[in-house]
Amino acid sequence: MVEEREGNVKLKSISTMLSSVIGMSMVLAAGTPSAVAEVRADPDAATQTAASTSTWDPASRAPGRSPDGSADRWIQLITGDRISVDAEGDIVSLRPAKGREGIPVRVESTGGHTYAVPEDVRSLITGGRLDRRLFDVTTLSEPAYAKAGLRLIVMYESARPVVRTALRSVPEAEVHRTLSSINADAITTSASGSARLWSEITDGPARAGDRTVAAGIASVWLDAVVQADLDRSVPQIGGPDAWAAGFDGTGSRIAVLDSGVDTTHPDLAGQVVAERNFSDAPDTRDLYGHGTHVASIAAGTGAKSDGKYKGVAPGARVLSAKVLNDTGSGTMSQVIAGMEWAVSEKADVANLSLGHYNGQETDPMEAAVNTLSAESETLFVIAAGNTGDQGPGSVTTPGSADAALTVGAVDKQDHLAAFSSVGPRNGDGAIKPDLTAPGVDIGAASAQGSRLEGYGHHVAEGYVALSGTSMASPHVAGAAAVLAQQHPDWDGDDLKAALVGSTTAGQYSAFQQGSGRVDLHKAIKQSLFAREASLSFGIAQWPHTDDQPLAKNLTYRNTGDAPVTLTLTVDATGPDGEPAPRGMFTVDDQVTVPAHGQETVKVTADTRTGDVTGAFTGRITATGGGQTVGTAVAVERESEHYTVTLRTLDRTGKPAASWAATLAGLTGPDRGLSTDLSAARDSVRLPKGRYFLNSLIRSEPQGTATRGVDWLNQPSLEVTEDITVTVDARTAEPIDVTVPDRSAYQTWGHYGVANDLPDGTMAGFSYMTASFEDFRTAHLGPKGYPGDRLSQQLSLSFSTGATGEDEYHLVYLPEGDRYLTGFTHHTRPREYAEVEQSLGAAARNKSGFVTPTPVQGGSGYGAEHPLPYHGTLHLLSADTSWWMTFKQIDANDGYETAYGAPARTFRPGHSYKQEFNVGVFGPDLPNGGAGLFRADEALDGDLPLFSDRRGNSSDNQSPVESSRTSVYRNGELVRTSIYPMDLFYIADNERADYRVTVTVDRGAVADVSTSLTTSWTFASEYAPGRTQIPTSVVRFTPALSLENTSKAGVKVRVPVSVKGSAAGRNLGSLTVWVSYDRGNNWRELRVHNGSVQVANPKAGGSVSFKAKAVDRQGNTVDETIIDAYLTK
Repeated sequence: MVEEREGNVKLKSISTMLSSVIGMSMVLAAGTPSAVAEVRADPDAATQTAASTSTWDPASRAPGRSPDGSADRWIQLITGDRISVDAEGDIVSLRPAKGREGIPVRVESTGGHTYAVPEDVRSLITGGRLDRRLFDVTTLSEPAYAKAGLRLIVMYESARPVVRTALRSVPEAEVHRTLSSINADAITTSASGSARLWSEITDGPARAGDRTVAAGIASVWLDAVVQADLDRSVPQIGGPDAWAAGFDGTGSRIAVLDSGVDTTHPDLAGQVVAERNFSDAPDTRDLYGHGTHVASIAAGTGAKSDGKYKGVAPGARVLSAKVLNDTGSGTMSQVIAGMEWAVSEKADVANLSLGHYNGQETDPMEAAVNTLSAESETLFVIAAGNTGDQGPGSVTTPGSADAALTVGAVDKQDHLAAFSSVGPRNGDGAIKPDLTAPGVDIGAASAQGSRLEGYGHHVAEGYVALSGTSMASPHVAGAAAVLAQQHPDWDGDDLKAALVGSTTAGQYSAFQQGSGRVDLHKAIKQSLFAREASLSFGIAQWPHTDDQPLAKNLTYRNTGDAPVTLTLTVDATGPDGEPAPRGMFTVDDQVTVPAHGQETVKVTADTRTGDVTGAFTGRITATGGGQTVGTAVAVERESEHYTVTLRTLDRTGKPAASWAATLAGLTGPDRGLSTDLSAARDSVRLPKGRYFLNSLIRSEPQGTATRGVDWLNQPSLEVTEDITVTVDARTAEPIDVTVPDRSAYQTWGHYGVANDLPDGTMAGFSYMTASFEDFRTAHLGPKGYPGDRLSQQLSLSFSTGATGEDEYHLVYLPEGDRYLTGFTHHTRPREYAEVEQSLGAAARNKSGFVTPTPVQGGSGYGAEHPLPYHGTLHLLSADTSWWMTFKQIDANDGYETAYGAPARTFRPGHSYKQEFNVGVFGPDLPNGGAGLFRADEALDGDLPLFSDRRGNSSDNQSPVESSRTSVYRNGELVRTSIYPMDLFYIADNERADYRVTVTVDRGAVADVSTSLTTSWTFASEYAPGRTQIPTSVVRFTPALSLENTSKAGVKVRVPVSVKGSAAGRNLGSLTVWVSYDRGNNWRELRVHNGSVQVANPKAGGSVSFKAKAVDRQGNTVDETIIDAYLTK
């Protein structure tokens, strides 16, 4: 199963003890939630050392994240606003787009995903016009989203709306694909262009409380990324029986939408009759290996294994649509384009072993499956997903589409695989998957030289065993191809009905297995089918004494030449696994279906029976004429529920006209879920339990997103009966905090609250705004529930402006059993630590800012300043340890380089210094795991390539003009990538000599250290576990100005040091060269007492360095840094 992996992003708890977020909601306007991490503080010092200490963990790093856990990965929203996450993926900060300052952004965490939703777009999401995933920070923080701009799918209401032309005229937006099946364009926009595109997509004043989509637009979606996750199985489903009957798929065409197919593998040689590349890879070759494995299961000939690993339909031919690139990822638009091509190529079956987590709405991939299925005869067989560990509702899209034949996975003993995603479908509770197939340890062809070749267990030469619903789906696709050969007049609906109806049932619920495990032995003999793949009766509300029976029709079709009388039985179980009460499901005992005709029976679900609540599922089995037809059924008997009504009053005591509230479940069935209420919906039915009530009442004027706010929180609300809760804005009090410099104005305010239960459950909410002016807070209800622990955090930032020299960052962590009802503090100078900050300029026309983040919680909002800049941070917090991160911004507001400093201690009444963005910029080895590694067969590793002279670590995610990473084995190039430090390689077990070379040309990001080439040589062989490879770097740390210049025409001392395996007494040799013409000519320099002497050229010149260090074991590093610094 290829699917998007769950990301690391989650909301930070208010303190280190708040660890489990289940119902978190935040509102931001120009600020950030708290950041909590365990760190080691630097020694208290008034000056900064030349190389700070930090930690680096490449095993847990994702591109764009700082090595020390600081906040530096900025995620672009479609609105132009940016969200920052730290090394753990936790939200740390928000920077609104220009013109959107002060618009609140509500951050919510539910279902394992965190959403940052601006207040002015909320109605577009609830109205189905805007994809909520466009604000899903969990998804957008994934590495696959870091290497491209924001990708969208815009669906239109008509064929040629005016807005379509307008969107294509946006300079920063590129329409790279038109999707005719859903009347849509796939559009990519740069980070700097998203705000402009947003203005074309939507209508309304910039600060309107609600915006609308532009005329002609139906909906806008995230062009979401899908990624690859990851003999006896063919006989298990009856393949040999079909072959013996003369059916092997001959004449059928199976489209494999995947990572390509290795056509040189003997099992697939001659099988692929057409191929097309829809991915961003350069060609159709399968360098990932997933598509080859899938195609082999469906239609491999078994030639290399003398038939042992033959696919289900070896006579079928394959259409290879490469929709996943060479790292196993693609986008929804690429998948849809592949679907459209498969239909145009007259595929009988299309296999999609891929997916993305599914929301409640019909997304573009689901819409394409449904539309193309209705308009063609192609059957789309789609993997259910590998997220079964997430429990009910985990089936992914597009397998969630109505028309899809959705496949779960079982092992070779027909036991359900633990990873296999299960229903019900999100949104309507429909039954998915439709059936199951073998998907555990499936041996099939491996693509030569692919990534997955070294991932699974090698079962034979040229074959590897992999597990997943990815492997289950092509079993069913192959079975469908066999039936397509047997019945050339059947369409996709017929194939689906035959396969779903002829399954062998297992001891699992319909939401786990559908109707059962695919059985081709039965399917090739089948002439009886049910029109309906399954029957879902929905939810019967509590109490059940007044329930009415629910009825649905089930229609049987007979393609045979004689009438067949069917005997119908129902086998159903409840949520506890026990048999369902008698009468829960009833159906006619018998029905006679005429030859070449159909007959309908009535199926009834009666939820008045029994006392158990929850989901009841089962299977209707129709038997007759030597055949059986299975149909899955389901109904949910709702648990004890009550109505909660909110009576919301404004500051005058009248019913509030504009308000929003969230009820987060703390106990009971809704534990971990949240429900939103508003003026349009002031009551809701909820299961019995305790809830956290967060409410927000907006004051006049109406129609804007920046009006005054009263924010009230009740940490525990017990729901044991119908209840009305009064939320009264008149109980709220203001936040009144001032700083010593009266010229400073507030740039950011954040107030967050949380309730931590003894069982680890936590619900929390935060509100963030550009200013606390006209913002008031109140505690609602009684004090905290016995055993609960309440926590809260209040953060504020003040600035004297872009040209000013002072910023104030204040963080409070009030304690007690009640939340703040207002807060007052007029601060004095002695309460602050002063940090003199110096921000260098690596290029002209740049600006930058520093984000200060206390270790125990909270964060500051750094003001942007033209670079270079010198000013003072005034820090106030009970926690004296702070992270610091720096971000450089270009003239178009594009985020460029990022540097993270380790945590330092800043005590009140003391002064300190902090410097960022001054070179020489070059490779570094921070403490804690940076370097190259051998992990079993794999070579891997990471380290910052452009750390500044203070050792502040770069993130290797700056925009660059070009870059390349190359791996050589015994002098032969075996791996190359266009990304820096992207060196993952499955190596041979025997010892060999390796060279890893990384080259980066930085382009407009920097006028210094403009080009870097670094090479490491070492010997390596198989080593169990994770072993560090001897790695070294050479560091140059001259005294430079904040403009990264040194005085022209003088001789200067440049400190040179070696870090890593060649450091200290293990240094074998160190050679340094200098160039004054950007590397055209080099001159060797004498290294003496840890430094070299350089004769600076005249003003306007540059100095470049080259160095080679060898450790005593012969491992080497070669570095070349062009334009290391400039002269002035």
